[in-house]
Amino acid sequence: MKKLILLSSVFFAALAATAQPVIDTVSLSPNYVNQNYYKLSNGAENVLSTSEWDLGFQTGIMTGGVWINNISAAVYTYLAGAANNTNFTATWDTAGFAASWQGLYNPQTTWDLGAFNTTGDGSQFDYGWGVYQARPTHNVLGDSLYLFVKGTTYKKLWIVAKLSLENKYVIRYANLDGSGDETDTLNFNSILSKNMGYFAFDNANVFGREPNIADWDLLFTRYNGALAPPFNKVTGVLSNPAIQVAEVNGVADVEAFEDTTGVTWSTDLNAIGDDWKTPPPPVWVIKDSLVYFVLRGAELWKLVFTGFGGQGNGNFIFTKELLSTAIGVNESPVTNAVIYPNPLTDGNQLTLVYSLANRASDAAYTVFDLAGKMVAREQINGETGLHTQAINTGNLAPGMYMVNLTVDNATQTLKLIVR
Repeated sequence: MKKLILLSSVFFAALAATAQPVIDTVSLSPNYVNQNYYKLSNGAENVLSTSEWDLGFQTGIMTGGVWINNISAAVYTYLAGAANNTNFTATWDTAGFAASWQGLYNPQTTWDLGAFNTTGDGSQFDYGWGVYQARPTHNVLGDSLYLFVKGTTYKKLWIVAKLSLENKYVIRYANLDGSGDETDTLNFNSILSKNMGYFAFDNANVFGREPNIADWDLLFTRYNGALAPPFNKVTGVLSNPAIQVAEVNGVADVEAFEDTTGVTWSTDLNAIGDDWKTPPPPVWVIKDSLVYFVLRGAELWKLVFTGFGGQGNGNFIFTKELLSTAIGVNESPVTNAVIYPNPLTDGNQLTLVYSLANRASDAAYTVFDLAGKMVAREQINGETGLHTQAINTGNLAPGMYMVNLTVDNATQTLKLIVR
């Protein structure tokens, strides 16, 4: 699910010659008990308890990402297949589940897929926890059962359905002995301005705990790392879906370095991650030759980490500097690109409109589904000027897709929703 944008040279207009780096500290508190949503432009923080949620649902009508709070809870697959959902009311033998049942973990690179999506077969119809149904409902019907574990709390869990056009989920859960059997309909229409909506079993309620997408850039938190459980928990920085991050290694003078020429921009949620530090023993060490550039809209920020307090205080120490406002892209032929209509409904033609400042030797569009599978590709006109191009959508089922416009060494990624 990696989405990269390569810029050969970016021209920026300086905001002020007197701009100076700002030293800031963001804390998760001792033992990392909190998460902290942070806004670069004003330093605003939104500190929330890590353990206050159990399940996370990506907001949006045609989305299906479902997360587990892997820091305070765990989830295991019970049985898959529609016929096995009759086992929800059966008595579950959970002896040895931790060793023999499949544990699920949230992916490291995208907000679009959570732990419950990782058991899919890779097709655009399989959401992992359920299977997409045909028009006109566009619903996803759950075909899997799960064991939810949080401390001494054990729950049977079935994500019964996603009512796509209503933007609602139906979930059913109960204690292992069958008591407390509940079916809840979760409505996320009031929090569409947020990246995710949340649910906690102890209050059986939907809540939008995080700030609106427009009000934060970086999430300081614990999350799943690359190692196998139980050593997979790391503490680092995740990115807002709206930002791009470039990492530059081997910088001799991090204070003076501001060159974004040829950097690779990534929209992966862990593009910053945790690799700017190395763990004890004997102490945390911060890499002193590493610079991050963060691009959101017109703002270009420079970020350099200088300290980390570990479990003792949960402090991240860094310098940030607003370098400039982006006003254009040089040496990249792509000056503008848009797809319409978006969302795309049945029977409509999808059109790509793009403008090239310079002639390109190679130009093409590629369409990927959320599993990273290429579903369409075609060479397009690379001559200078404004162009319109029909995109083949005949085999696209409802859902979310990524449309990549690649012109020579530059790629622009556009999100497409098919209904």
